[in-house]
Amino acid sequence: MLILDLGCADGAQMVYCGLQGATVYGQDLSQEQVDRVNQKLAYLHLVGEARVGDATELSFDTATFDAVISSDFHEHLDAPAQVAALRECLRVLKPGGTLVLKTPNLGYLRASLWYKRLRALLHGRTPFGYTIPHAKGSFDPQHVGLTTRWHLARHLHEAGFLNWEFHYAALRRFGLRPLMDVASTEVPILRDWLCEDLVCRAWKPIALSHFPD
Repeated sequence: MLILDLGCADGAQMVYCGLQGATVYGQDLSQEQVDRVNQKLAYLHLVGEARVGDATELSFDTATFDAVISSDFHEHLDAPAQVAALRECLRVLKPGGTLVLKTPNLGYLRASLWYKRLRALLHGRTPFGYTIPHAKGSFDPQHVGLTTRWHLARHLHEAGFLNWEFHYAALRRFGLRPLMDVASTEVPILRDWLCEDLVCRAWKPIALSHFPD
């Protein structure tokens, strides 16, 4: 299986996949990170390589990969770049190939922010000292593309994906609570505000032209 890690950073995901037998490739803007990844791959005798490049212009041929993975990278792109990167993912995937994407859930972050502000008011403190970490207007605004499930679905459609599904992990910030587990994983709409991360699987369409006469 050929896997591409989009925004591979230090290559942790590439190593995990490579140790399970996959041929792994990655792309990242940082030459330093790419060099570090390639050193790890060589040390562990894993097949593949990392390359320097922009996510909106992948340096790989069309229909190359069985899967593309992206973990905690999508939020570093603004909306136009997100759509462009998703189009590139679609291009390099084989027909029927899978995109697996994980990014912070802006719906949850907003709900958490208002929860903290309300709690501060109830305790007689000012509610204005709270912000979403790394978002626009914060001290370290790296996450310029925080998104909700609905915006991500629209961007997937704009990029050319036709089928996708979201997966939900239980919210355990308050400990093991069955009602919260159900609300954050099984109740439509509510789970889109209570789940900390957006985890999405999308598939490249298989066109009739790929089947021989």
